[in-house]
Amino acid sequence: MKIYINVLLGLILVGFGWGQNCNRPCGPCILPTCNYDGKCYYEGTSACGLENEKCRRRMNSLPPFIRSDAGFCEDGVNLCN
Repeated sequence: MKIYINVLLGLILVGFGWGQNCNRPCGPCILPTCNYDGKCYYEGTSACGLENEKCRRRMNSLPPFIRSDAGFCEDGVNLCN
């Protein structure tokens, strides 16, 4: 019975994001995007890299991106840290 409860508790915790991996390996830059969160820009070098950044932002309670444009960000914009 104790094993069943521990396994169930473990599955619940993983379901709430404890097991979420925000550092999935990504391939080369194929579809760059310039993403804006209202304060700064993030230059995503691929869809995979952008998903990793969105995951990190959720995990760190940062604001989501409100605009995404195809291509690299323009020179001189305030890039996110």
